[in-house]
Amino acid sequence: MAGLGKYEFRDPSLEDYINFEKELIIIQGRGGTKQDFKIIQMACTMAAGATMIAADSGRTAEFDGTTTPIVVYAISSDNTQDKPAGTGALTVTVFGTDENDLYDETTITLNGTTQVSSVTKYKRLIGAKIASTGGDGVATGNITITNTGQAATYLTIPAGQAATAQAGKVWVPDGYKAMILRIGTNLLQTADAASVLLSEGANVWVRKYDASTVTEDELHQYSITNIEEEILPPHWGILDGGDDCLFDIFHQSIDTDNIANLFHYDIYYLVWKEA
Repeated sequence: MAGLGKYEFRDPSLEDYINFEKELIIIQGRGGTKQDFKIIQMACTMAAGATMIAADSGRTAEFDGTTTPIVVYAISSDNTQDKPAGTGALTVTVFGTDENDLYDETTITLNGTTQVSSVTKYKRLIGAKIASTGGDGVATGNITITNTGQAATYLTIPAGQAATAQAGKVWVPDGYKAMILRIGTNLLQTADAASVLLSEGANVWVRKYDASTVTEDELHQYSITNIEEEILPPHWGILDGGDDCLFDIFHQSIDTDNIANLFHYDIYYLVWKEA
């Protein structure tokens, strides 16, 4: 099955303070005045492969506008319902970092198989989701975030779904700081399995890419094998932002002959600027 996913970019909610009161209060109270204090929540369900791969789907190329920020384009494979007056996706929101090193969500009105440009010039892309539909609640066709010549696929909302799927690739622009508040992950059991698949699972890597020329070894590795959600301890530190700075999540099936097992991720990132 295709990867399922969603993202949210928001001010900390009451639920966030219930879950992370200690962390949020400490960070808000230490150092300078905090600005753009935001939660980025990523959720996705997807299969782990036979080799270590990033836990995201729907990309054939990583968008890089750090040298010259540029607009991106949204286009659907459906020319009947994913357009004005249709019943499918009408508008799509693209989330990333813009030419001013700010997080930005911009909404694009779809026009079926005719590509439509964003207004925002981006440096990096993080995710996309449907903002409004004509009644079906999901995309009729595959919605692609691409370049002017449609030579690269940066993000995909699959037909029948409402958002892109990714657990990581949370870019942190220059002037921001970021940390992971919590990572929850679990193995989904096969519905008609005769027994619990305790022998199946995935190895999960948490990677932090900062401005250093030295790439840290994959020290933070975890094996997910049981039926209960695993809450991974948040000890990856504070990430100082920059053009090439991000958190990313990788996974690999423990049994490399079985690449169909599904894993669910629910990850909370905190980003902010200090005055």
